[in-house]
Amino acid sequence: MNFDPTPAQSRFLENVRAVLREHVAPHAERWDREAHFPAEALPAFAAIGATGVYIPLEHGGRGLDTVAYALAIEEISSVLPALGIVLSVNNSLLANPIERFGTPEQKSAFLEPLAKGSVLGAFALTEAEAGSDATRITTRAVRDGSGYRLDGEKVMVTNGGPAGLFLVTAATEPGKLGRGLTAFLVPGDAPGVKRGPRDETLGLRSSDVRPVRFAGVKLGAEHRLGEENHGFAVILEAINAGRIGVGAQAVGIARGALDRAVAYARRRRQFDQALADIPMVQQTLGTMATEVDAARLTVLYAAARRDRGEPIAYDAARAKLQASQMCVQVTSAAIQVHGGWGYMTATGVERFYRDAKVTELYEGASELLRILVAASLTRG
Repeated sequence: MNFDPTPAQSRFLENVRAVLREHVAPHAERWDREAHFPAEALPAFAAIGATGVYIPLEHGGRGLDTVAYALAIEEISSVLPALGIVLSVNNSLLANPIERFGTPEQKSAFLEPLAKGSVLGAFALTEAEAGSDATRITTRAVRDGSGYRLDGEKVMVTNGGPAGLFLVTAATEPGKLGRGLTAFLVPGDAPGVKRGPRDETLGLRSSDVRPVRFAGVKLGAEHRLGEENHGFAVILEAINAGRIGVGAQAVGIARGALDRAVAYARRRRQFDQALADIPMVQQTLGTMATEVDAARLTVLYAAARRDRGEPIAYDAARAKLQASQMCVQVTSAAIQVHGGWGYMTATGVERFYRDAKVTELYEGASELLRILVAASLTRG
């Protein structure tokens, strides 16, 4: 399978790199230090189609594929991983399920604003007592005339502050667990949408993560995405694509740390030689590079299968599992190459170490993904 970028993908990636050089790289360290949400960079990414990578052209998107999306998220995450997840959520967790399950009217109403960057999306699934087990959701959507009334609180909502559109999963028949869930598209300015204070996080400090309360939000039937009580299928579609995005983010984080480790090893001298000439350091760098490349191939394989319309639950879970584990190991090794200086914020490499951990947690914790992968292997 050939993953060399096509001409269209190459042009897109060059545009991504140009925007990163001009609008992100000069500010990345400061934005992380100040926990600054990079709102000022988003219009430049929207202008090149990064907010709607695989949204069809007729709905204002770039009209590319999942492989291009994964390569772009990797590139962005190698510079500012928090921005990688901001755009991953918008593409895979919002635009993707709308394209898959939306009515023509919903696609016309919601996809173009997401693609053009005039609206930023957020995925509201997790609750205080419902994380990996989405069947335990307590947020309720109750019939109210021809529409619904939505009540409940979601936590750890990425893009929760600036979001202009939420994909919210609620129980419409609580007794049926996963078979009683329904997905809704909730405008960010709808009466009753109440955003909590921004969370303080270990890493990805430039992302906006917070609880969001839905207090008696009135929704029309046109805000329901997919059929009533079939929201679990919407969740799976979003998360499977999202896991490819997180896998790509993890590869980007690791690549960013590796690049810094290589640069440091070239210029740092110990025992009258560059660190890069010491066999032990060479072995470390060689292992890091090999692991990054292997994870990238796994992510791109899952992306390519999605583009061919093949089932990807196993491949997306495996890609995210491998890439996230690799990411934590490689960023730790990058600090080790730096020695004591790696523990200092001045080198910038510790930022990638902090950002790495969450890739093992969100959109499917590693423990859950191991079970999913094993189940795919052992299912008769």
